[in-house]
Amino acid sequence: SGLFLGYTQTSLWDLEGDSKPFTDTNYRPGIGWSKDSLDWLKLPGIAQTGFQFGVQHESNGSDADESRSINIAYVRPVLHFGDPQGFEAQVAPKIYFYLPDREDNPDISEYRGYCDLRVTAGWANGFQAAAIGRLGKSSEHGSIQVDLTFPMRAIGSGNFDLYLQLQWFSGYGESLITYDRYTDALRLGIGFVR
Repeated sequence: SGLFLGYTQTSLWDLEGDSKPFTDTNYRPGIGWSKDSLDWLKLPGIAQTGFQFGVQHESNGSDADESRSINIAYVRPVLHFGDPQGFEAQVAPKIYFYLPDREDNPDISEYRGYCDLRVTAGWANGFQAAAIGRLGKSSEHGSIQVDLTFPMRAIGSGNFDLYLQLQWFSGYGESLITYDRYTDALRLGIGFVR
């Protein structure tokens, strides 16, 4: 609980291209506040309720015509179900609004909307499945991303966690440069966090 800094980077790699180029990279630094458990808020059937809010910048680091960036402010309640030491599920809607200065992609809300819903189920020390769904403002566009992860603690003698990850994305808004184009991809990789 408390103040946090976050950073996410997504690089899309075209393995089918002649020189195997990265087609786009999006950088997402952010700052926010998080409370893991709101002890005063007890809801029936919910083991724990958390809350986050913050601001996040997203850009692709390009210049001229290829430059894209947005800034959002968001709130995210996090509802926990089950046993944190055993099988647990989480439901975490992220409600956001775009801060001014979206001239690079002023219609991105048509494709990303103003809310996403993350649902996670699994074991903290085992297999986990997560899905993030988004519906664009016009409800004609949206996306779904499904991540299946499994910890690989044997690597590094248990000193750090890596995760074997299978990811499927289908829809609009995955990257800032192609947010208005439909993409569909299946990926296999290694994750540092999940």
